[in-house]
Amino acid sequence: MKTIYLIRHAKTVENEKNIYCGQKPGKLSKKGREEAMRLRRYLSNVDYDIVLTSDLKRAVDTSKIINVKNKRIIKLSLLRERSLGGLIIKKERYNKIIKNSKKICEFKFPNGESYIDVLKRVKLFLDYLKNLKCNKILVVSHGRFNKILINYLLEKPLCNEIRQENCCVNLIKIGKEVKVEMIYPTKSRIESELNFCGTCTNKKIFKIKHNIKGG
Repeated sequence: MKTIYLIRHAKTVENEKNIYCGQKPGKLSKKGREEAMRLRRYLSNVDYDIVLTSDLKRAVDTSKIINVKNKRIIKLSLLRERSLGGLIIKKERYNKIIKNSKKICEFKFPNGESYIDVLKRVKLFLDYLKNLKCNKILVVSHGRFNKILINYLLEKPLCNEIRQENCCVNLIKIGKEVKVEMIYPTKSRIESELNFCGTCTNKKIFKIKHNIKGG
């Protein structure tokens, strides 16, 4: 049984300006650092063995703040946000472009990634987890990566929109069944948005034939 605490990085200056920055570093805002400290206090009661983080600055900075038990931190490019081909784009303009796309899952900006491309990284990451000796793992990643990972685990469409606010924690248990539940912020606060929580028997998990080393 693998127990994964899947976390979205803390709020950034770009988030506050409604800007998507893809695989640009991003900078945590004052509010973001404060919410990361609150998450750190919450995680003091969580048992984990290691921290895996996206190698983008906003995720690395988040992982350093929340790592209350001073466990080893491993940076993985596999956990990066979806690439926008180097673009920095306002959320409003991005949504207009996506809305006009006939095949959302296949759409990509020049030199960027589609949802399907991100799914390939998700599968490689799951294979990495399979070979990891630790069973209780903190994972710090990004909104779109998290959504695609959760949708894949629960056998939902990749474009299914689920709530992933900054510093949220998704508890994922992978054994004979796959169980996913958002545990932070509290259920009472986001109860109406827990449309992704569930259990399924996904036989594809941990049966992917790839070998990837962490960096």
